[in-house]
Parts: sequence; structure tokens; C-alpha cells
Amino acid sequence: MLSGFGTWFQIVTQSLLILDLSHSGAALGIAAALQYLPVLLLSPYAGVITDRWLARRILLTTNALAAGLAAMLGTVTALGHVTTGWVWAMAPGLGIVLAFDRPAQSAIIAELMPLGARPNASALANVQTASGRSVGPAVAGVLYAAVGPASCFLLNAASYLVILVALARIRPEELIGRPRRLALGALGELRAGLSYVRNAPAVRAPLVCAAAMGLTTFNFLTVIPAMITFTFHAGGRAFGICEALTPAPRCWADYGSPRDWGDRRGASWPWAAHCSPSPCWATR
Repeated sequence: MLSGFGTWFQIVTQSLLILDLSHSGAALGIAAALQYLPVLLLSPYAGVITDRWLARRILLTTNALAAGLAAMLGTVTALGHVTTGWVWAMAPGLGIVLAFDRPAQSAIIAELMPLGARPNASALANVQTASGRSVGPAVAGVLYAAVGPASCFLLNAASYLVILVALARIRPEELIGRPRRLALGALGELRAGLSYVRNAPAVRAPLVCAAAMGLTTFNFLTVIPAMITFTFHAGGRAFGICEALTPAPRCWADYGSPRDWGDRRGASWPWAAHCSPSPCWATR
């Protein structure tokens, strides 16, 4: 949960800072594009790396880098040197971290839990992620209005220390090994993964649905802050509340999905919950 909290805390603070600096929705869109382009380009290769390395080691690296990026941006902001260009320059760094962090978060469940417990563990991990997605923006919006962006960035950097300590305390010898196909090479593993998805409808269908949802609904990263700032003339608190309400349907879907995985008729309602409208749109 803390990892998701820190990520969304950073994203919301970064978005509010860009709007304060530029008063431009276009500038916010550029920052979002710069941040998520590395996720789009590097995630397949990051999955290959995750298959080759221990997920714990990758998470230690990504969380340390995320803390460093937050501390750097917080320091620049505190010194009064921050500009829109600075935020744009830092955005791809967080995108690269996210590209490697997300596959490792999923993979570490397989290293910590036995096979029979993984569906429930995965769903609980998703609930924790959605909880962080809810709490992080709310706290970021309130703190941004109360103490300013520099303190928010520095506080976020400090929060990663808890995650790093927790990961460091995991004993590598107690982790469950995952099968690795090192003989195929990185490109061979990537081709094998794409071939598997192409020939497995049960895997391909959710991925297509996820891609469709991402292309049509992920504009909330720019639409919601711009709408709250320019249409409703509200501040960070209102933005934080809207962002906090967004993951509510996802928590509902993830809580119920493990019980319905064995029933195809019940497998449709978690997707409907993921696609359902966010309560934040009621503000209109």
C-alpha cells in the first residue's frame, strides 16, 4: 500500500505543481505523456528482466530510485528553482521506475506465497494498491494546500524508507523459486510471451480489455486536475477528494474476484466494476 501511496502522492503533487507553474492543461498533458511513454515502451522488457531477477532485488532498486527522484524534485522546489521544464525532465524518470516496479510487484507474490494462496494474495495486493491510490491523492491534495509542494515531495521521499526496510528484512532463502528460461535469451523470452498471449484467449481477452480501458479512460490524469482548476476554480483539497473516490469500484471488484475466478458467469462483474463511472464525476 505504501508503494502505491507514494506513487500517487508524487503524481498528484506533480500535477498540482505544474498547474500552479504554467496554468496550462497542455503542460500537464505533456508531463503525463513524458511519464507514461517509458511505461509503454519498457514494460514488456521489464517483464523479461523480472523473470530473470529476484523481484525483491528489483523492488529495492525501484523504490530507492523513486525516493531519490522525489527528494531531488523536493530539493529543487524548496530552493525556488523549480520550473515546468524541471518537472518535465523528472517525469520520464518516474515512468522508467514504474515500468520495472509494476511487474516486480506482481512477481513477488509468486515468490512469497504458495500456489494455492496466490489468487487471494493477488487480489488483496490489488486492494492495497487501490487503497494507496485512494489515500495517496487525498493526503497529497490536503498537504499541498497546507504546506506546499516542496514538503510534499520530501515527505514522499522519506516514506519510501519504510518500504526499503521492509524489503530488506525479507529473507531471500525463504522465497519460493520461480521457473526461469535463461536459455531463450531476452528477445526469445519476449517473443515466447507474445506468442503465448496470441494463442491463449483467456489471457488475450483481459489484455485487450485493459488496453481499451487505458486508451479511453486514462485521460483522467489530465482531465480531472484541469477541470477542477479551470472549471470549478477549486484547489488541492478538492482535487485530492476526487482522486480518492476514483478507485472505489476497483476495490469492490478486487475483493470479489478471487471467489468468481472458477465461474465464467461471475467473471464479468469485476470487469464491470473496473469500468464503472467514478463517483468523482458526480461533482458535475
